[in-house]
Amino acid sequence: MRVAYVTMGDSVLRGGVKLFIELGKRVARKGGWEVTIFMLGTEAGAHPEREYRELYGRTPDDDGISITHVGGAIVPGGLTRGIKALDLPTVLSKVGINKALVMDVLHIIAIKYDVIHLSPWYAPYVLGLPKRVRRGAVITPLYHPYLFAPGEGPWLEGVMDPVTLGLIKLAVLSPYLRGFSAATCSTPYETNLFAKIINRSVFVGEGVDIDDVRRLSRASPPHSLISLMDRCELTLLYLGSREYGKGYHHTVEAVAKSGRACLVVIGPRASGPQPVSEGALRAEGRLLDLGVVDEATKLSVIRAVDAVILPSVYETVPLAFLEGWVFGRPAIGAETPTLTSVITYQGDGGYLVKFGDVGSLTKLINALAKGVLPLREAGMVGMAKVEKVFNLDAVAARVMELYEGLVSDAAA
Repeated sequence: MRVAYVTMGDSVLRGGVKLFIELGKRVARKGGWEVTIFMLGTEAGAHPEREYRELYGRTPDDDGISITHVGGAIVPGGLTRGIKALDLPTVLSKVGINKALVMDVLHIIAIKYDVIHLSPWYAPYVLGLPKRVRRGAVITPLYHPYLFAPGEGPWLEGVMDPVTLGLIKLAVLSPYLRGFSAATCSTPYETNLFAKIINRSVFVGEGVDIDDVRRLSRASPPHSLISLMDRCELTLLYLGSREYGKGYHHTVEAVAKSGRACLVVIGPRASGPQPVSEGALRAEGRLLDLGVVDEATKLSVIRAVDAVILPSVYETVPLAFLEGWVFGRPAIGAETPTLTSVITYQGDGGYLVKFGDVGSLTKLINALAKGVLPLREAGMVGMAKVEKVFNLDAVAARVMELYEGLVSDAAA
């Protein structure tokens, strides 16, 4: 049996591409499937196989998969924030997708493969395929509440809550999702939400390779981190780009107000105004900015800190939380519909606050620093989640069961 993964990108390091690669490797190894990753990108001269060797130390063939890059599918420039549109084709036209080329590629793939698993960008084009060739079409319709939001910034607070904007997004996607045989979902909330549109809405979860994470984390953490932790009651790690919608500004303000915690930051600096308290926090010696680091350094920092914080409205389940749970580090996140279906109560692997509520976030940080709320116990609950549910082997097993069901139905 043959499965094709279709995603957007020119590099195997891109999140969506890398996820399909990790999933495809396991489907090929454990399910005996023929697996091909199709990367629809901009650059004609991309070299995914060379990148793969640099990343994994082996070739795609060694892992039982093949990678095909299709240049010219996306006009250079790509997606920019601030697209004021609630119509998916309009959004895609601004992204610059070459519709004719994408349609041709999808048609060929859908004929040759038993299952075609796509990222949500290509949903409108699947409807253009004959029904007989899209019977095995699967989508991963990631639920990002603010995907179609007009820009980002303080307007997010109090203007429209994540649930309302998420339902608007659902209405936008509904006509296109109906063209799929199944949807794979990251959280229980998404699974129930998309079940209103697609009969086979299946929870598969997000996942990390637990063994790889533990192996890479053996590197020694930076000396500057050890020095910081020696003088802090609580050390938090913010991992991600420093955008308003990811909660960076609220994190900095809350840590500054707490007076008890220190903050370690890993990730690129975003354009635009930065938090007012960032300078003061740095001057007090309570902010360690590590910038962009390699994977081993990142994981060694996660292993060393007390908790991972990312009160974001952009993620379903942040990868940083899963990596933290591998080491029993609790998560601090925002009360989004998706995350509250994973962290179902305070202490269930972590703690949640309303997005933008700096006061509540400050109180939470102080309670953790004083030991009023347990860190270790919450972290151990998270470790159980990642060992039982949110790991790549478990995700692959659920996905393979879905694929086999689709193929069986098609044969019948």
